[in-house]
Amino acid sequence: MAEMKLDNWVRNTNPVREWLASTEQTNKTRIIENTLVVGDSAETDIERGLYWGTIRNMMKTIENAPELGRTGRPSSRPLEVVANVTSVKNRIINALAAIGEQDLFVEVYLPHGRTGGNYADFQALAEKMGDKVADALETAFDEGRWNGEMLESGLTGMIAPPAKPKKAKTPATLEVSEEE
Repeated sequence: MAEMKLDNWVRNTNPVREWLASTEQTNKTRIIENTLVVGDSAETDIERGLYWGTIRNMMKTIENAPELGRTGRPSSRPLEVVANVTSVKNRIINALAAIGEQDLFVEVYLPHGRTGGNYADFQALAEKMGDKVADALETAFDEGRWNGEMLESGLTGMIAPPAKPKKAKTPATLEVSEEE
């Protein structure tokens, strides 16, 4: 039986709560919401583990639900920072979903050159953009350009990295002909 510590419960359920806040209610989403409520009041790590397993299994049955569960080590960043990064990422994805002309975006906005082809659909494009935003916020936090908190305005207050200096062009090496 999997156990789940309280801090892991909070970290893992925050993205689910964010997703639920922006998703149309169905019977399945109501079950997940109720399981979150019960899990919040769980008295033991074993109970939280059981509730988390239920939530993960329910999410697998819902189309367009975010994938849950991480591989690798948990983030070394504070829980509040991780929650804020996830929140901003989800807000970006939802904002992009509201854009018209989604087919045009998929046609002309291409993945990295080495990947080739187009994004599978607009959701894949939006998720990639959300990932880029999350990476930028995490890097800004690590470099001290963002304190990990959200402003009252709902913005991050992240400071952009300084512009990289342009490389100086070096003159071509002059070859001297020995025939002279």
